[in-house]
Amino acid sequence: MKYIGLLIALIFASCQTTAPPTTINADISNIESEEITVSGFDFKKKLKVTDGKISDTLDITESGLYAVSFARNKSSIYLTPGDQITIKADASDYKNTVTITSPHTDIQNYLNATKNIERTILNRAAFNMEPADFMASVTTATDSLSTIIDGSGTDEAFMAFEKKNLSYDVAKYKTVYTKYSDNAEKTDLQFTHSIALDDEKEYLSSPNYKDLVSTSFSVNMMQDTSKTYEENFIANISALAPGNIKNQLLYGNMQYLMGPNEKLDKMYTFFKENSTNTENNEKMSEKYSELIKLAAGEISPTFDYENFAGGNTKLSDLKGKYVYVDVWATWCGPCIGEIPSLKKVEKAYHGKNIEFVSISIDAMKDHEKWGEMIGEKELGGIQLFSDDSWKSKFVQDYKINGIPRFILIDPEGKIVSADAPRPSDDKLIEKFKALAI
Repeated sequence: MKYIGLLIALIFASCQTTAPPTTINADISNIESEEITVSGFDFKKKLKVTDGKISDTLDITESGLYAVSFARNKSSIYLTPGDQITIKADASDYKNTVTITSPHTDIQNYLNATKNIERTILNRAAFNMEPADFMASVTTATDSLSTIIDGSGTDEAFMAFEKKNLSYDVAKYKTVYTKYSDNAEKTDLQFTHSIALDDEKEYLSSPNYKDLVSTSFSVNMMQDTSKTYEENFIANISALAPGNIKNQLLYGNMQYLMGPNEKLDKMYTFFKENSTNTENNEKMSEKYSELIKLAAGEISPTFDYENFAGGNTKLSDLKGKYVYVDVWATWCGPCIGEIPSLKKVEKAYHGKNIEFVSISIDAMKDHEKWGEMIGEKELGGIQLFSDDSWKSKFVQDYKINGIPRFILIDPEGKIVSADAPRPSDDKLIEKFKALAI
């Protein structure tokens, strides 16, 4: 949970023209990353990891909440210039093992406690509960957090701010439950809220309010099932008034909606027509310039990865045939969900002019799990293991930031589709037929 947020910086802020360095020491076992990033306000620094340890300084000038990130793990730390911070964790079970030692004991204890409540009470399992049980869990969590806030040793302004943030989180949890729970049809008026979702000032100052607005926007996009996700997105964004909320929702969602496919130009044009944020516009222009390189007919990025059957396999080894690539991982639920359809398509096109290649981007620590899943699910085709997970060159070259991702390459090694239809989509077979595969 982000219960401290940006306003804590306003409450506790102290700006200095000459700030003493903040020191950070970390001891993180089983870490595969070579660097950790500390960011907050206008500050961002990448810290080098050597044998799981870090000893460095941070030239921060503002007091407030900072994020410590590596891979897909993130922790919140409250920092002031000159602090001495220690972090210890086991990367293989980061959420349950991370401990942060800080001079700001009361605030850090509060941050740790909110994380613990999120992990133990308001976790994914809660959304499978009956409505009454779910609301009881929400009440238990908010009561616990209120108690922690009251005993946090911080001032009244902070406590009032955090309790307001709790109301935003309760509204967010209700919104998520009414859309995604199997028991959503049983909900009633207790799951509604009257919080306005167009408060620009609150959106900038409270990450909890920002989460509520973003979550509500995502849920609203799924209400009209007669339209595609992109159509709903365009309609909902177009309905928003110009401002920070519209700019950030537009930019954030477009990171995933603007991909290397036939909709690229349409989505980029829509973005330019609706975004008024100069920095976002520059970043999206750079993204478009990279994505256009993955257009149909361009030479495909290549791969050379470990083959489960033995040795390595390169894209050039498959020259002369179409290649349908599935980028996946053993931990990815939607990836696993595509396996039955993929096996069905592989069987239907066995012996034809196409090879089916699955590239796992699992971390090296899950290499054995990858092999076991291939056997358990009787996976066919060519099974490859990438050399550096998300940082693997093929993954980076294809601008993959979400999986599963499917790619179709022609017999000459040129891109047919950098974002091909999934095996469960009838459009895939239509494309194969159009190519006379």
